[in-house]
Amino acid sequence: MFQLNQVPKPNHKRNKPTAKQRGDISSTVRNKLHERSRGVCERCKKEHATEAAHTLRRMDIKVKTTVEDLCHACHACHEYMDSTLGGKVFKQTFKERAYRRAGREKEFYI
Repeated sequence: MFQLNQVPKPNHKRNKPTAKQRGDISSTVRNKLHERSRGVCERCKKEHATEAAHTLRRMDIKVKTTVEDLCHACHACHEYMDSTLGGKVFKQTFKERAYRRAGREKEFYI
């Protein structure tokens, strides 16, 4: 009366990378970031920069993370940028300046 027809599992992969994959920082981008900042925090200009802070959310990154999407920061400034309104304003203006310097004004993310 009733037969079970099994369907094979598809063999295809995702067409586009996940947000995590787009947000990953490659070693070449990390090296360019260190060259740009010379190892000094780009916010306070005093401390040794140990962290790469994204200036935009991972879901807003179109293809892959570029140097213009990052700010080299010390731990205290990274916490400030992620947790306060003033820090979020700093990230926005920093991102706009970085894109302008790179000649990518038309690619501003919201």
